[in-house]
Amino acid sequence: TQSADNTLQAFWKTPLGLGVILIYFMIAATMVIPSMKALQPVDKYYNNIYGSAAGFDFRIFYVAGKLASDSEFSSIYEEQKFDEVWRKTYDITMPGRVHFSYPPLSLMVWAPLSQLPYPVALSLWIGIPFLGVLLLVYYITRNYLVLAATLFSPLFLFSGITGQTGYLITLLLAGGLISLDNKKYILAGILFGLLCFKPHLALALPLCLILTRQWKTIASGTVTFLALIALSYLIFGSESW
Repeated sequence: TQSADNTLQAFWKTPLGLGVILIYFMIAATMVIPSMKALQPVDKYYNNIYGSAAGFDFRIFYVAGKLASDSEFSSIYEEQKFDEVWRKTYDITMPGRVHFSYPPLSLMVWAPLSQLPYPVALSLWIGIPFLGVLLLVYYITRNYLVLAATLFSPLFLFSGITGQTGYLITLLLAGGLISLDNKKYILAGILFGLLCFKPHLALALPLCLILTRQWKTIASGTVTFLALIALSYLIFGSESW
């Protein structure tokens, strides 16, 4: 294993390896730059954190959390109502309509955060997972070149700027895979089960676990998923579902 690691690390220092990194950064930048422009609404707060791309996605989560705390679930899951509340909250005029597309169990995260002042909530949501991912990358690779490439990756930075869920997903997914590698099957299932707040991840991951016959992990993940549904049902009631 050590020999393979050394070979891989040596590759990134060759002209071909550096070329691959350069191509990745170019492709990632072409994906991010148009998205950043699209997230910049034209309004009187254009240069303010509330009106720029900074925290764009988190503002959606924050408003959903506020509505959940007030038991206004119809305003969360009816796109037109949510869009009206979102625009009124931030006094933003922009093309297109925003919507909240996460299951009710995710509101157990957004509702507590929405009780904090917005700058504090945003800082906690971005800052803690941001550091967590960097520590995780170094733990896996022990390579400062990979760490630097991660830190300055356009896609990595984009997730932080907009306040998306990418950092949390990375931590849970990588934590689950590392736990599997260390034969901690139940812990892996719990971490994978926590990923249910992002439903589209349910397509590939369970299939991989079934094909590799990770039955303990599947059972643990299923119990975690059902427990989260039950807990959110108890907290928010049936209307949220």
